[in-house]
Amino acid sequence: MKIKITSNFKEFEKELNNKVKQIIDKEQRTMQTQNQGFILDDESEKLLKTLLSSEKPFPQSLKEMFFKSNGEPLDYYEDEHLRAIIHELVSYGLISVKWGDGFPILGRIEQKGRSYFEMKEKYLQIYNQGESMQFKLLDKESEKVLKELLSNKEFCNNPCFIIPNNYSPTVIENLINLGYLYSKKGVQYFTDGGYVCGARLTQAAKTYDEMKEKFEKMNNNKTYNNYGVYNDLSGSNFENSNVMVGNTNSTQNITITNEMVDEIIDTITSKIEEYGLSDKNKQELKDLLEDLKEKQVKKPNLLKRALQGIWNFAKDVGCQVLATYLAYKCGF
Repeated sequence: MKIKITSNFKEFEKELNNKVKQIIDKEQRTMQTQNQGFILDDESEKLLKTLLSSEKPFPQSLKEMFFKSNGEPLDYYEDEHLRAIIHELVSYGLISVKWGDGFPILGRIEQKGRSYFEMKEKYLQIYNQGESMQFKLLDKESEKVLKELLSNKEFCNNPCFIIPNNYSPTVIENLINLGYLYSKKGVQYFTDGGYVCGARLTQAAKTYDEMKEKFEKMNNNKTYNNYGVYNDLSGSNFENSNVMVGNTNSTQNITITNEMVDEIIDTITSKIEEYGLSDKNKQELKDLLEDLKEKQVKKPNLLKRALQGIWNFAKDVGCQVLATYLAYKCGF
């Protein structure tokens, strides 16, 4: 990070804040694009599907979308709408675009874009097994402000709008941080306690109600809200022990047998190289599997504890695929 040294402290502070913000924005984009746990809104999905099915090369297929069938350019609001959707696809790392004279001239559909619909199905399966959807649900005050801004035609129709001072600046900062408002300079405070913020609504803001409805529908359809073990497998007859999983309103009997433990060991062993673990964590997982095998032969009453140890390990190192698999198989 290069910062120009100057005797003007305010100028130095301003440059430092800008550099820090650039680093934070870059880190947020990196985290966002590395995480497959997201679902696009309907319009963004439709555009991605059109690009994937187009017979014309990318980004020529994208450039042509800025013109009507008669060759005339889109009107201002249609053009802005299209650019907002493209920004959404770029920010998630699904496509990359370089612009020239205001139009896409170079770029490609990234692998995350090509595999989006495949990964979406897998993600929904994982989510329905207990993982949470990456949807930024707002608190009541922030949601109220967002809806008021969405209903403000002047705000919606301008690429950059000065937000009125009657809103709490902390709420505005929250909407910026969560990606519902885009502001190049953020909230700038005055000495008298007032503030100014030039911002625009993002595509995520415009589809907030739609995505919230999807989130709530998925949440209501989940098989389990909480994974928990209701009875202790402390008896020696492990083959006939039952694990009750679910929430307080729903339970399901799962009989864990030695055959199931064999299957778990074989599955984890065969996929250990696919979990993205460090060499140290791989060895730790192998040691845990050896411990599980030993207990299967010598101490079957401790099998539950050994399986739960592997599950805790998977959560601790952030290996969601393994954690979800064990939760699904054992009811953790």
